[in-house]
Amino acid sequence: MPTKTLQVYLNSHRSGGLVARSVVDSLRRSGDGGLAAEMDWLRGQLAEDLSTLERVMERLAVPTSRLHSVGARIAGQTAVARMSARRAQSPAGGELLGLETLAVGIQGKLALWRSLRAAAPDRLGDVDLGTLIERGVTQFDRVEALRVKTAGQALVPVERR
Repeated sequence: MPTKTLQVYLNSHRSGGLVARSVVDSLRRSGDGGLAAEMDWLRGQLAEDLSTLERVMERLAVPTSRLHSVGARIAGQTAVARMSARRAQSPAGGELLGLETLAVGIQGKLALWRSLRAAAPDRLGDVDLGTLIERGVTQFDRVEALRVKTAGQALVPVERR
């Protein structure tokens, strides 16, 4: 039987993945062609990662928490609403908020994969944590490049552009 700490930890990361999906979908809808294409790629990556996490949870006999799922739905809606409000004033500002949310979330996911590699490498079967870590680094690098570019647009006063 998994510990309560493991249950909360994995369900919290699952919730983060669900929130990230909402943020990605919002950025896909509102972004230009380049941003939309990057978000399409990232959505596929995140879907695979979430599926892998759910397989890990199943292998470790960690049930999905309904409370965490509801919390993720609320957090996702809140994140999208904040991005939309910011976007109404500054499109780049809304994108920056979303990209920064994703960058922080991906770092959290990297911490998850690294923690699992340290704590339970022999209990995860065919889950290749090294590959998941490499994927996370690539995801972060791509999102971070977009975030930095967007910050240059969002944070510079109009008269200085």
